[in-house]
Amino acid sequence: MALRPPSARRRPLALGATVLALGALTLPVLSGCSTLPYVLHAAVSICKPLLTAILDDPVDTLPPQYRFCGSHEWRVRGAQVRFCLYCSPDAADPVYIQLDCEGKFHPLKPRTADDGHPAEPTLDAGGLIIDKLSCEEHLLAIAQASADEFRSRADATIVLPNDRVLPDVTPYDGIRVHIDGASALPDGKTEVGAGAAVRVFGDFDQVARYAAELGVRSLEFRDGNDAWSVEVNHQYAAIAIFRNAQLVETRFLFAPADR
Repeated sequence: MALRPPSARRRPLALGATVLALGALTLPVLSGCSTLPYVLHAAVSICKPLLTAILDDPVDTLPPQYRFCGSHEWRVRGAQVRFCLYCSPDAADPVYIQLDCEGKFHPLKPRTADDGHPAEPTLDAGGLIIDKLSCEEHLLAIAQASADEFRSRADATIVLPNDRVLPDVTPYDGIRVHIDGASALPDGKTEVGAGAAVRVFGDFDQVARYAAELGVRSLEFRDGNDAWSVEVNHQYAAIAIFRNAQLVETRFLFAPADR
């Protein structure tokens, strides 16, 4: 398997292949790659999530007209992650965000008004009518993951816990999607039934972002004696990684460059 060095802008992960497991049930098919154990729990949002587009085009210093314009506290598994926002008096200028209120400033695109719309009426395997549930509800899946040693490529598959529409893959130039083993090009309108195996593979960061758009919001698994968990913040397109209940890393899931 041809490997490429990781991007100079990519921060190393505390757990090399953790983000890859964001897809829920995963098939280890990358030759010569290490494989994670099966995930114990993976929560998938009932409603179609909408991630804020955080762009991997940061600046070290804000233009002089920018001022602090608010923060968001994400309380997750007993830890607190902060997002600090900076705005310009000119509404046409981008809003910038910092992860944990430190480091580089990344431009973002705000979430749109259709965020949080419930899923289309459908039944899960137990006959539960999911459109009667809150968007905060989730369904469970099982997962496994694989990655190359440089964490530059990923291969993840989710066996869908309910009917859903797949995210548009066309903005992603570094991944491919298969549905039940057949190559596919989901366009944001592609409907897939419960139990279908959706495989996403290619660029590490893009696989993680696409899995989050698919609805994965958290997962738990064990690696030897260690208990790991990954939590997704869809509002600010970020993940928090925990090892044995201790927060070890936070990270943005950047939007595809052409969005």
